[in-house]
Amino acid sequence: GSVGASTLTMSLNADASMSADATGNYCRIVGNWGVSGGQFTARGTECLGFVVTLVAPASISRLSGTWVASGGARGQFDITR
Repeated sequence: GSVGASTLTMSLNADASMSADATGNYCRIVGNWGVSGGQFTARGTECLGFVVTLVAPASISRLSGTWVASGGARGQFDITR
């Protein structure tokens, strides 16, 4: 990401809520997730109030895509189950 590399742990719940915790200079994200048209999207707010959106092709075992925060930070992510 734009503030350095990190390890991300994302919890996706059956009620479409989600949370993501990262190491380093990243805050916890709390929000919602969904899949539409083969695309995974998660959107939540982090501790400084920025809205973070993560987008990736939908997959059961691996999500590899991009994220962007409303403050302008952006980066890539790769998560395996």
